[in-house]
Amino acid sequence: MRKSLILVLVAVLGSVLAHFIMQDRGYVLVNFRGTAFETSVPGMLLVLALAYLLIRLVVRLLRAPRKFGQAVSGQRQNRARRKLNRGLIEMAEGNWKQGETMLAQGAKSGDMPLLNYLNAARAAQLQGEHERRDNWLMLAYEQDPDASTAVLLTQADLQISHAQYEEALATLQKVNDANPDHAHAHIMLAAIYEKLEDWENLAALTPKLRKIKKSPAAAEIDRLIRVAGQHQLSAAGIAGDKSQVKKIWQSFAASTRKQPAMVHAHAVALLDCGDTDAAETLVKKHLNSNWDPSLAKLYGKIEGSAPAKQLATAEGWLKNRGDDPVLLTTCASFAMRSKNPGKARSYLEASLGIEPRADTYQLYGELLMQLGETDNATAAFRQGLGMLTGGVSLTPALTGPLSNIDGSNNDGSDNDGSDQNGSDDDKDSAKKPD
Repeated sequence: MRKSLILVLVAVLGSVLAHFIMQDRGYVLVNFRGTAFETSVPGMLLVLALAYLLIRLVVRLLRAPRKFGQAVSGQRQNRARRKLNRGLIEMAEGNWKQGETMLAQGAKSGDMPLLNYLNAARAAQLQGEHERRDNWLMLAYEQDPDASTAVLLTQADLQISHAQYEEALATLQKVNDANPDHAHAHIMLAAIYEKLEDWENLAALTPKLRKIKKSPAAAEIDRLIRVAGQHQLSAAGIAGDKSQVKKIWQSFAASTRKQPAMVHAHAVALLDCGDTDAAETLVKKHLNSNWDPSLAKLYGKIEGSAPAKQLATAEGWLKNRGDDPVLLTTCASFAMRSKNPGKARSYLEASLGIEPRADTYQLYGELLMQLGETDNATAAFRQGLGMLTGGVSLTPALTGPLSNIDGSNNDGSDNDGSDQNGSDDDKDSAKKPD
């Protein structure tokens, strides 16, 4: 519509001009250095038009080689992009050899050879061709030296994925030499130290990890800091250095000190240093405010100076957590230390009735040995061992925690259990503590 309107306007304008030109064709005289050129106005316009067309033709001829080169280059770039795309598709489909071939071909004429080489290195890695992988990475580095950090990080990542930890450490050291504050390099280093169980270097790296802010790997950074802290505490505890344990603990952020895993590591370190009371106070304080099954289990293993008091504390938690099998086992351990086998037996059987666990069977077997029920104790030990090793249930002497609580012995004689298992009142009170 728009073109039609323009054509109509041109036709009208041409008709008007033709009308005036036919009445008077005009006269044009051009005199240049003694040479005169005479013509009419239409003739002059025709000469100018021809001159314009000639100039355009010359310009086109002069630009033709460059445009031809651009066209050829454009076709090469298009082919290279298609090969890059095809190579990535082949890799995604698991055709790593074909993908590597396509990526290598695309790198020769593409405008993004760095991307081709990096992905070709990954394809070679997936084929187990480490030498060829490193060759592609070298080509990537030579292609763009400014991208050396990206190339080295890619190489380290590939080395880590194939458990080449020592080689990855050497690669990441090059990154650190060039950029000592590179956050991702620090995270990768920490992961390697964890794999190698190099706790000393992991601990030395934690100050740099704490400085990393707003990272997508924030959760992983926190976990690595916790792992380093736990091993620092463990090493200080094993060395019996209580002052070092305190120093390490105080170096952690308040939020870190509230995490159950860190509290557990701190308590174990205190126990290793022989400070049982401090460990008990630490665990009890945390459980009062933030319940955690692993800490409840640890509390049951703390042999304080007043087991009866510890039992009362654990039984206080039972008021709100009477169906917690770990807490019931913890209560049983304190009852055994308080010389109350009847109550201990009730707690253990209640725990096993809710959730059979290997450590509970172990404690149950120890109690039965104390009570002289050797066969049942042996069966309990086997039951716990079977759970640890994935074995099948063991002996007909004890198929469940409540199989022999009627007091009958395996030799056929009767035993009211009052001399060893505690009074019936004790058992009833243990089963339903106030």
